[in-house]
Parts: sequence; structure tokens; C-alpha cells
Amino acid sequence: LARTLLDMGDSNTLARRALEKAQTALEVPCDDERWYYARSMVAWELARIDVDTAVRLVQVEIETPGPSVEKKPNLNVPGARDLKEAERGRLLGNLAHQIALSEPLRAVQVLDACSGEYRNYYCPRVCYRIASSDPEQALKLANSCSTRLARGHALGAIADALADRDREQSLDILRRAFD
Repeated sequence: LARTLLDMGDSNTLARRALEKAQTALEVPCDDERWYYARSMVAWELARIDVDTAVRLVQVEIETPGPSVEKKPNLNVPGARDLKEAERGRLLGNLAHQIALSEPLRAVQVLDACSGEYRNYYCPRVCYRIASSDPEQALKLANSCSTRLARGHALGAIADALADRDREQSLDILRRAFD
């Protein structure tokens, strides 16, 4: 509902109330991995109109004891020890991606709160979005990746974002990606 309202241009009334109700419903952790997914979806949409509250929603999840699920997590990123760690990385990475266009510096801060493998995993997505408005910031972020593979992927994303606008810079960045 909130997504549809936001897509229709309603950013201050009904969409905000729908997101506040969803936020309230997610304040109490439940023993179900869908709780993490629902929380991330609310944070994702909320970031479109209120980045500070979206970040707080994600941070509250990180600081509270949340579900203790013992089963093997369904992970997109290798190396996480449990479901909670995986969902934390996913929540922060997706939120950083969502706000990268509107608040690039804040997106970098959110991404920096991810553990190493999650930061590396989401960095190319964030770099791609930041590159169109601040290529230097995107390059700085890409160069901060902890592995050569992640750095190359992030540089490739930046080159892709800049290809139509500045072909020479894009080619230079691609060359660096293979160094």
C-alpha cells in the first residue's frame, strides 16, 4: 500500500501513516525469518520519504535480540555464521542501495556498518548509484573494498554508470578494474 501511494506522489500523508503502522507492528520480534524480510521492506519504502527513521528502524533491529533461528540461513553472501548476521547485512546493504541516489554520503555510512563480506557484496550496487552524481565519492568507496574481486566489480559498476556520459573516464576506470 505504501509503495503504491509513494509511486502516486503521496509522500506525507497516507503513505507515512501506512509505514508508521507497519513499523509499529514490527517492533516486537517474532521467531520467524519473515520478520526480517518484512522489516527490510518497510525500511526500504520508508527511506524514500524519511531516511533517518529508516536507518533507525534497521539499527533497532541490529541492537535488539530478534529471532533466534537455529536452521541454516538462506544466504546470498557466503561467510555469514547465522541467519541474524545474514539478515543484518542484507538490511543494511539494501538500505544503503536505496538511499544512494538521494543521500550518497549517508549511504556510505550505512554500508560501512555492514560486516566485510556484506560490505563488499553491496558495494558495487551502491557505487553504481552514487557514480551518476558523485563519481569521485563512488571511486573512493570502490577503492575501500577489502578484496580485489569486490574492488574490480565496484569499479566496473562505476564505469557502467558513467559510460553514456563520459566514455573516456569510463574506459579509464575499467582499466583500473583489471589492475
